[in-house]
Amino acid sequence: MAAWGSNPGCTDTFGDDRLAQFERTAFPAQVETIYRFNTDKLQVPDDFDPAPGW
Repeated sequence: MAAWGSNPGCTDTFGDDRLAQFERTAFPAQVETIYRFNTDKLQVPDDFDPAPGW
């Protein structure tokens, strides 16, 4: 397992503080499981149409 906070494949859009807090408080197995997810291949259908002007 990588050192806490050193996952090179993680792109954290919430800031390092949230990611570090998750890594400190979650069980190591939970952190490892989540980092194993292949989010680069994730496809989520989105039928939401934003209001014009956004």
